[in-house]
Amino acid sequence: AVIVGIALVACGSETPSTLASAAPTSAPEPTDVTGTAQTSTSIPVDATSTPLASTSSEDESSLKSEIFDFALEDLTIQVGTTVTWVNLDTAPHTATAGISPDLSGEWDSGSLGKGKESSFTFNKVGAFPYFCTIHQFMTATITVVSLDSSTGTPTPAPIAATATVTVTIPPTPTPVPPSPTALTATQTPAPAESTQTPEPEPITITSEILNFALEDLTIAVGTTVTWVNKDSVPHTATAGVSPIVSNEWDSGTLSQGGQFSFTFNDVGSFAYFCTIHSFMKAVITVTGPSG
Repeated sequence: AVIVGIALVACGSETPSTLASAAPTSAPEPTDVTGTAQTSTSIPVDATSTPLASTSSEDESSLKSEIFDFALEDLTIQVGTTVTWVNLDTAPHTATAGISPDLSGEWDSGSLGKGKESSFTFNKVGAFPYFCTIHQFMTATITVVSLDSSTGTPTPAPIAATATVTVTIPPTPTPVPPSPTALTATQTPAPAESTQTPEPEPITITSEILNFALEDLTIAVGTTVTWVNKDSVPHTATAGVSPIVSNEWDSGTLSQGGQFSFTFNDVGSFAYFCTIHSFMKAVITVTGPSG
């Protein structure tokens, strides 16, 4: 009996109080309905959805959009993101809400010189078209989406359908020449007119350089074309297929209001472009005297 008692004391020396103190004091990690421990993870994006525009590492709710080479960016962003437009061109631009040329009033950067910035925070889901009021051919769309709380995928807002207007131009009627009338015995044919072709008077036309566009022209041989720069930025009217100069003529740099003339004495097609903005190009078609 004495031996058994000693064994019990040796094996059961830990009291209930010491066992309680050894138990962990922190609460168990919370679990979701499936019993898996919850952890902090980023929200996955569905691989089939439109990718969101990349944002700054310093601030996940803002990004910069470059205005470069006379182009605005189409962006898909999350609601609450601040977009900052930065003009990298030498010409001034704007980032203005609306469908060119009509302003919608949501935002307007005003005229941005080179290196200037303008910001706007998109707090509503939707599709927001915008454009440059100085160069109305520069258009783009900001698509603002929300994250679906159940799937974690971006949910784009529906884009309103745009109406398509079809203009039908009736064909030009072909003139029907009058039928020849036989000469009667009493009719005397008119004397034949001289076949000598009179010298054509010199022709001069004006071609405007406007809104970063050159004009396609069809002219008679001997016509003098005078180009006039109506834009606030410099341009040229230079013979050649962009960007290669062919040396038939070159206006040099024309600032706003500047002019240059050239007389076309040869029949043919003559491509030309602006050496400052090589995307500006057109063709002069020169026809013969009977053309």
